[in-house]
Amino acid sequence: QKYVMMEEWMKMEPCLPHLIEVCSSVVPSSSPGLFSEPVDQTDSLLKDIPSFPIGLIAEYISSTSVVLSWQPAYSTNDIIREYQVSYTMPGGSEQLHEVQNSTRTELTSLEPHTDYIIRVRAKMDEFGEYCTPIIIHTEEI
Repeated sequence: QKYVMMEEWMKMEPCLPHLIEVCSSVVPSSSPGLFSEPVDQTDSLLKDIPSFPIGLIAEYISSTSVVLSWQPAYSTNDIIREYQVSYTMPGGSEQLHEVQNSTRTELTSLEPHTDYIIRVRAKMDEFGEYCTPIIIHTEEI
């Protein structure tokens, strides 16, 4: 059993099993407080599942298109294979748009004067979680 500070934890060897418990203390040199229940991170570390992208924004909105950008997802081996953009208008079915080698894309053929819920997720071996969605409203014609 080894105790590490948060800064050291971020540098732990990726893709190896780790049993993690969280403990609080007021001052690093003081005795530890209560520990959380242990969490086994082995499965998620070995599957190459990326974090969710952050900072999704609409850079430009017209009556039939929107230009989106976001910050890259974190991955243990830095190989994001693709991003998937999900967009849905109220009462409509989910549409998916694949993005290769970029954190910027344009959605086209949208309906004018319509709300869309948009979210993005990254893929390595498997898809990660979707980011926090944004809602955009296309312009009128």
